[in-house]
Amino acid sequence: MKDMKSKFASVEFKNSSIGLISQAVSIILLFLSRSVFINTLGIELLGINGTFASIVNALSLAELGFQSAIVYCLYTPLNEKDYKQVNDIINIIKRVYEGVAVFIFAASFAILPFLKFVLKDVEITNSIYVFFILQSLATSVSYILGYRRTLLYADQREYVSKIVDIICNLVFTICKIAVLLLLNNYYIYLILQIGQVMSSNAIIYFISSRKYAYLRKSEINKSLFFKIIKYVKDVFVARIAGYVYSSTDNIIVSTFIGATAVGILGNYGLVASNLKTLSSAILNPLTPIIGNMLAVENRKQNKKKLFENYTKIRFIIAIVLVVPMIVLMQDFITYYAGSKFLLTNKVVWLLAIDLYIHIVHSVTCDFINGEGLFRQERNIEITGAVMNIVSSVFLAHYIGLEGVLLGTVISQVFFWISRSWLVYKNILSTHKKEYFIYWIKNIGYVIYALICCIICLKIYRIIPDMNILLKMVLGGIIIEFFCIVCAIIIIVNK
Repeated sequence: MKDMKSKFASVEFKNSSIGLISQAVSIILLFLSRSVFINTLGIELLGINGTFASIVNALSLAELGFQSAIVYCLYTPLNEKDYKQVNDIINIIKRVYEGVAVFIFAASFAILPFLKFVLKDVEITNSIYVFFILQSLATSVSYILGYRRTLLYADQREYVSKIVDIICNLVFTICKIAVLLLLNNYYIYLILQIGQVMSSNAIIYFISSRKYAYLRKSEINKSLFFKIIKYVKDVFVARIAGYVYSSTDNIIVSTFIGATAVGILGNYGLVASNLKTLSSAILNPLTPIIGNMLAVENRKQNKKKLFENYTKIRFIIAIVLVVPMIVLMQDFITYYAGSKFLLTNKVVWLLAIDLYIHIVHSVTCDFINGEGLFRQERNIEITGAVMNIVSSVFLAHYIGLEGVLLGTVISQVFFWISRSWLVYKNILSTHKKEYFIYWIKNIGYVIYALICCIICLKIYRIIPDMNILLKMVLGGIIIEFFCIVCAIIIIVNK
């Protein structure tokens, strides 16, 4: 057992460290290319780009949640070294992904006539149509050969794909920035985006072919396929909810407020989304490890201890990321995009609350996926998705931009309450008293985070006026140090 824990710790460190480096590189390159994009092509085209990305994400729902189901089904055969079943599973997802790629590209043509209803105050030209088709093509090709990433993830070798992504991202981002600065051409920019996806997937395909030499093309194992379909039917609902949570905000903002507002909000959303991805880069390698541990661990008390410790780890990550975001966001947007692109402090707080809930409550998602409770979670996903859309549209009409974000926060709170109850009832099998204690602790965590945030805001305000970049760097170091001290207090206080 000690050897297994040592192995898990080693793998977790490798995956997390490489994932962290990958995300750090990605964030730097993304902000750099976005800044060049705004200055060369303008905020409106950036907003159109963001809206198109949200629409294409809707088409990606055709994937139906196969990846989540496949990862769950791979845990046991990989542990038991049942290479024939692994090969059968990979052949299934290969065929499915090829079909998804064709569907997304074909469906994008059917959507063209409806773009005028989504892009408010934008003149729809042939160029707009071409932009959309190229963006959908970039998503389509991501499924070609990309299925091998699933195997690397389930086998706890995600660091391999992350290293490839770092190299391809660096090379192609440099090329895209050069195209924007020298040619001011969005067409070539999108073509390079397609090339980046194809290159990284092709490299990962050939690397995985060497690591998993037993993979061979074979006929679909029908019994296994229908077994996976049972999981997929429930995971698909989670896919819809995930799309509603992550992508519909842009469409609602574009429809009710305008494409330019999508671009301006996107500057703030980019910070929040990259912090989410950063937290995922640190914590996602734990997901397959938790899945494996839950598969072999039968004692409820050990599961409960694992759940509580993992919740505390996620809270610590939340403090270290969310508090500096609240304090520094407005100055960062001013420096990065300009004061004319500033939004209200309410937007910052709503995005921060959403980020906090996302980081802390995702422990419940990892446990639910690790136990394969896809069916039990289905009603939660449906209710949350409907709640998100209805509340966001309703509040957008009365409050505006902040209303869209508030609607998302409301649905996030619902997800947290419902999923945590599902975990306590179906996985930990504890009394209701334990569930209420869990929430008392989390309310305490929230108050603690709020106090840390208020103190950090006061600290930042007393820093003398100076160059905005210098103030952000100095303030950021001080605030991050304070947040780490707060995190240490939590760790020590068991």
